[in-house]
Amino acid sequence: ANQLFPEMAMTPDGTAVVTWSESPAIRARRFVPVVGWLPTEDVTLVGGGVARVATDTAGNAFAAWTDQGDGIAGTVKVNRYSFGSGWGVPQTIASFDLDASMDYPPDPGVAMDGSGKAIVCWVAGFYTLSSSLYVSRYDSVWGAPELGAEEPLWIMSEARAAVDDHDRGVLIWYRAGRILSRSYDAVQGWRAIEQRDGGTGHASQPALVMGIEGTAVAGWVRDPLDGTEIRIESEILE
Repeated sequence: ANQLFPEMAMTPDGTAVVTWSESPAIRARRFVPVVGWLPTEDVTLVGGGVARVATDTAGNAFAAWTDQGDGIAGTVKVNRYSFGSGWGVPQTIASFDLDASMDYPPDPGVAMDGSGKAIVCWVAGFYTLSSSLYVSRYDSVWGAPELGAEEPLWIMSEARAAVDDHDRGVLIWYRAGRILSRSYDAVQGWRAIEQRDGGTGHASQPALVMGIEGTAVAGWVRDPLDGTEIRIESEILE
């Protein structure tokens, strides 16, 4: 089978995990300093799509992906890698309907802090209805999905998440040629949605990273739509 859509995450000591799609499976392989690359492992053998991966400082990891199921109903799934034990059993954290009005199935983003807390975000978008961004957070167990944003007129997609080690986090996503974000912390909860790109043209393909002390960097692709070159833009979010 073709090996597609690689994703990688790394701990501060250089231990890394890479995941990829090998339809219908999702596989993973870990790199340990001094030891080198370890054997390939299965994250899931069925229903695999594009998987995102994140890791904590101890080497535990989460992979998140969309299982389109029977083509009528799909699920957002996660699997946890426990350091010293390996990959567990895939777990469903949300379900969604698939029908002719769906723009595309959810493409989840995942992030972990140093202690192992995690967040998964995804967008369910429809041409004829609205699109909604959801979030589920992990602190020993996965919480119920929370509504992070809703658009009655526009399609959202490409949701990504990042967290620090002090219960703060950021979401970033695409909406109709613009890049939006929303941050949260343990004291204030969710803050107002902000537009990150300030220029003209069309912005897409957001990316996001966050340091352990809360400074985040967002990047995206901008097409000025005026015949000039397409370029990469970025912004520091503090």
